[in-house]
Amino acid sequence: MIFSGLVLASLIYFFGFSKIVKQNINRIASKPEKFCIYGFISWSSYLIILVMVTLGILLRNSPIPKHFLAAVYIGISGGLVLSSSGYFIKIYQDIKDKKGDKQKEEEKIDNKEE
Repeated sequence: MIFSGLVLASLIYFFGFSKIVKQNINRIASKPEKFCIYGFISWSSYLIILVMVTLGILLRNSPIPKHFLAAVYIGISGGLVLSSSGYFIKIYQDIKDKKGDKQKEEEKIDNKEE
């Protein structure tokens, strides 16, 4: 059951959520420095979230045995966790780039003083 959940998580990530993450990262990068907190994902993504929450509630209250649902829950949550890594990687790269830019500016100032 855990193995099937992990396989499902990989499939959900590679064929679904990874594309959405890339689109959201590109959308965020194109936004101005300050923008509405809800503007980081598209309206269609909010619809996907609403559908997922609704399906989660329906599945939880369904007559399907909970041990079968465990694989589904592992799959969806694993796909979401894998997808969040894309955002964290982008944040890390941006912080690293800003530090590099700051060091270059400091080196220019040091070179001008000499």
